[in-house]
Amino acid sequence: MPDDRLDEIKIQINQMSSMLAELIHMVGRTNGTVEELRSDVNELRNEMNEMKKEINEIKKEMNEMKNEISGMKNEINEMKNEMSEMKSKITTMEKDIAEIKTTLREHTEKLDFAMFKLINHEEQLFAIKRANWK
Repeated sequence: MPDDRLDEIKIQINQMSSMLAELIHMVGRTNGTVEELRSDVNELRNEMNEMKKEINEIKKEMNEMKNEISGMKNEINEMKNEMSEMKSKITTMEKDIAEIKTTLREHTEKLDFAMFKLINHEEQLFAIKRANWK
C-alpha cells in the first residue's frame, strides 16, 4: 500500500508539475501580451502628445488668423468710412459744379446781352461818325 500511495503522490506531483509548467507558460504569454499592450499604450501616448502639439500649433495659427481678420475688418471699416466721406465730398462737389454751371450760364447770357448792346452802340457810333464825315 505504501507503494500505491507513493505512486499516487508521484502522479499528483507530475500533474502539479504539468499544471505548474502550463501556468508558467500562461504567465509568460500574459506577460508578453502585457508588454505588447504597454508598448502599444506608450506608442499611443507618444502619438497623442504629438497630436496635442499639432493642435496647440493649429490653435496658435487660428489665433493669429483671428487677429489678422480682426485687423482686416478694422481696415475695411476705415475704408468704408473714407468712402462715405469721399461720397459726401463728391456730392458737395457735384452741387458746387451745378451752381458754377448755373452761374456761368447766367453770366454768359448777361455777357451775350452786353456784347449785343456793345455791338449796337458801336453800330450807332459808326453810323454817327459816318454821318459826321459826309
